[in-house]
Amino acid sequence: MGGGGGTPGPTEEEKKLGELASKKYDMAASLSGGADYLNKDAQVDRTQRYTELALGDTARMLGAMKETPASPVTGPVDLSSNLLAINAGKTQADLDTAAKQNALAQNSLGTVADSTAAMHQEGLRKQALAQAEQEYEDASTQGLVNMASSLGTVYAMNRKKINQGVTDLFKPASKLKVNTPWGGR
Repeated sequence: MGGGGGTPGPTEEEKKLGELASKKYDMAASLSGGADYLNKDAQVDRTQRYTELALGDTARMLGAMKETPASPVTGPVDLSSNLLAINAGKTQADLDTAAKQNALAQNSLGTVADSTAAMHQEGLRKQALAQAEQEYEDASTQGLVNMASSLGTVYAMNRKKINQGVTDLFKPASKLKVNTPWGGR
């Protein structure tokens, strides 16, 4: 009467999660694919491929030629068009490589430009902060100077009264008795 042993199969939700995970993995793997492709493609040397193709065409042409008594080959075979094809292929390969390298350089320059702009903004922010701090410090110093100047002016204008007040402050208290209406002493 025992139940069937073993591990239960995955549920529909688990299957769906597995599919989503593999799709996300594939997407993540493809994200750097463009840059990887450009990097690899920019370093491929295609000159051998074009040279081999042109030489193969030349060999086929020469193999297809047959000397017959009716039309003997009396001069050398002209291979200038094949050499031109080789040079054109090499030039095209160089242009393709340069275009890929230029695309990579433009991509890198964009990143550098963004970083430079961010650093410039941070520098401006720090400069504004330093300027605000300096203005605060200058204003505080100016306030102290103004206060000292005002005190000096007040003293200069009322010097006699201030000096008399200071003198009175340190004089011994008078012994006069004051009669108050309520009889207090």
